Amino acid sequence: MSGGPIDLPRLLTEREAAEALGVSVYTIQRLRKQGEIRFKRLGGRWKTRADWLKEYLDREDNQCLESERKTVAETVPARSLVTGSAGGTIHPTGAPPGSIRNPDRQSAAASARLIFGSRKAG
Repeated sequence: MSGGPIDLPRLLTEREAAEALGVSVYTIQRLRKQGEIRFKRLGGRWKTRADWLKEYLDREDNQCLESERKTVAETVPARSLVTGSAGGTIHPTGAPPGSIRNPDRQSAAASARLIFGSRKAG
């Protein structure tokens, strides 16, 4: 074994990686958990290398080209823009109109007394 120095790459913490990319630590953690950026666990801490960050940036550079961008109208069916449904029939919820009679003022007051009790003078 030779006694010369070993040329190791500089390891960056999550915070240093976040500062280098100009994003939050939470973004770095999310990218790490999703496997987007390579990390190594050393001594209970997550570390990455500068070349791994560059690898991530090079991969992401080609992801969204101007010619590939689409508007919302091109990617989402027109019906969903209005109704929130991507397709199919939207079934109404609740009782059909007219099946429940509107209570008059006296029956509403009687229901309230049953539910909440009678009003005490006071």
